[in-house]
Amino acid sequence: MRVRAKVAAVLACSVLPPTSAAAAARPADPTLLTVSETGKLTLVNLRSGRVRQFMRAYQATWSPDGRRIVFVGRGGRGLGDLFVINADGSHLHRLTHDDSVEEHDPVWSSDGNRLAYFAQRQALFQDDLIVLSLSTGVSASIARGRPLKEQLEWSPDGRKLAFATSSSATRGIRVVDATTGQPVDTWLGNNYPLWSPDGSRVRLDRERTSKTHGREAGWIGRARRLPR
Repeated sequence: MRVRAKVAAVLACSVLPPTSAAAAARPADPTLLTVSETGKLTLVNLRSGRVRQFMRAYQATWSPDGRRIVFVGRGGRGLGDLFVINADGSHLHRLTHDDSVEEHDPVWSSDGNRLAYFAQRQALFQDDLIVLSLSTGVSASIARGRPLKEQLEWSPDGRKLAFATSSSATRGIRVVDATTGQPVDTWLGNNYPLWSPDGSRVRLDRERTSKTHGREAGWIGRARRLPR
């Protein structure tokens, strides 16, 4: 299961394809990304040692090709907006602009062309599942609930989204079509989704706990085939 980078550090090497004959003569610089508990995003060029930092940044996630990073940035009102930045720290760009909505938990589609994330309107305590096209800037709400909340995951082919609902009455996994939001399948229980490589199954993992020692590391789960 993927662990998001909002509490601890995330290490990744972004090896980018060369863009010129000169660039082909040497490998691209690997980059270290960390996000602290206090919301300090740090990018370290491991070849040159150059450091760039951004404050009030959370939930940072690498794009599939390692060229960009999306993260949640918090403004003066404390609500989250989405930002994207190049791996070298250049070209910071704000993706969302609604100061009355908390955007959170962004995830990349496998082709890097779309982002899915949750948007919570504070007054309604309601989450929308949003899909944003990075090429056009057009976003659409494809699902709504109270709340949707956790562990948002794209299918490998980019056609479906799975996520965990956190309402105590209906806690479980929902799978929806990534374009229309139409339900594909639903399971109740305290689970987290993990896609099989071919996208035909979802593994339902749950936390393993110990009565005497509290929460243990590790997961218990089973795979379930999706309906055709």
